[in-house]
Amino acid sequence: MNVPRHPKIMARSLPEANMEVIRLGPNTAVVSIGSPDGPLPYGFEEDNPLHLRLEFHDVLNPDPGAYDDTDAEIRPPKREDVELIRRHAESLRQAGVVYCHCNAGISRSTAVAYILRCIWRGPGCEEECLQAVFDDRPEAEPNELLVRYADEMLRRGGRMLTALSAR
Repeated sequence: MNVPRHPKIMARSLPEANMEVIRLGPNTAVVSIGSPDGPLPYGFEEDNPLHLRLEFHDVLNPDPGAYDDTDAEIRPPKREDVELIRRHAESLRQAGVVYCHCNAGISRSTAVAYILRCIWRGPGCEEECLQAVFDDRPEAEPNELLVRYADEMLRRGGRMLTALSAR
């Protein structure tokens, strides 16, 4: 089977990103995922077409009203975030390495790594794409809300979610 080329994808934490992003070189794409107004990793360049910033909290309920008053500033992932990933997927694909990071490197960054792999590989490869995420990051717990939105937008008929729930 002829599999189209795509770059190596790494999912890591913000502290790891701070140590590694500058070292990785100019042909590295960075998908920085953080809380609104959260810190960017060292070396992140907002005007670099290979760098993408996404801002939302690592929550699973899409309703901001579901959180109590102390969490009034909670910003759940939205479909628009997945659309932004989808729109940038081809430019990110031109990099040698795509470095996705979130605060802990477990949920949001691994979900984005999974989504990018599914976009690049196409329908029918959802289990393989998810396995690649776990091969890279064994402690991965991809954010289910992001995966649900991606499954709908990419018209995967529940296969992305099924692969995730089977783990």
